[in-house]
Amino acid sequence: MMNPRKKRKLMFTLICLGTVLFIAMLVTVFLNRQARKKAREAEISQTSSTDGSSESYSSQSYREPTPNEKNYQHARATLERPESVVTEEKKNKVAEALKIAVEDIKKHPDTANISGNMDNRLASTSSPMVLTFAMAINLAGYNIDESKTEVFKSYSDDVLQFLCVMTKEGKENSYFVGNYNDYTGQLQIASYHGGNIRVRGD
Repeated sequence: MMNPRKKRKLMFTLICLGTVLFIAMLVTVFLNRQARKKAREAEISQTSSTDGSSESYSSQSYREPTPNEKNYQHARATLERPESVVTEEKKNKVAEALKIAVEDIKKHPDTANISGNMDNRLASTSSPMVLTFAMAINLAGYNIDESKTEVFKSYSDDVLQFLCVMTKEGKENSYFVGNYNDYTGQLQIASYHGGNIRVRGD
């Protein structure tokens, strides 16, 4: 039979061990909870930071297109094959025809009486569009920026399409779009987009 004194000592030791284990368990639970809490806070903070950065980047990366950019896109959208550029030789043919047309228009200050013909390369252009093109040059003071003229293929083998940029200092550009017949060498100006081509000084 165990000595009562030893029995009490053993009981005391067991109680102490149980207390220590209980306290250790409580500390472990507390530390685990704190770790999970910090992890959640860090995750929320990171998510908020990412969302904020995304919103900031999105707001900084978006820019409202300028009137010139909008008008250029509208003009380009009227082309049949805007992704199919032509050779430099063909581009030069169109540029030369536009140059001849502009020079002829400038020789005739009486804009209302200008008409298209084989010599000025505007024989295929409608009278209203010839007048509009002439007004842009003689009345509104626009000039073709030859460096920005673009020429493309069309669905017809003998027809090229062009987009020429008319510029005037301090004013929005005007974009003229049309066809060039590679066989006849004639321009058919079909539409214009943007710019103020009504009267000089606008």
